[in-house]
Amino acid sequence: MFDKILREKLLPSELIIKDFVKGEPECNYENYLLEIVNKSSFFREKSEEENFVSPQIESNGECDCNSKNIKWILNI
Repeated sequence: MFDKILREKLLPSELIIKDFVKGEPECNYENYLLEIVNKSSFFREKSEEENFVSPQIESNGECDCNSKNIKWILNI
């Protein structure tokens, strides 16, 4: 069952495609992913209220965000 008030809407490409806006480092879907995950009661509960953070490197398929208290990975 799902909450009928929940709606999905894609963010515009300039907000989620890396380097869509040249020279703007905040133009990155991973920033939005972190914000959504850290505000989500589901993920906050799973991580024992520990914030998720970006990995130091992502050159070899690393997760997009990590939490030291979570036992499974989130790779979107």
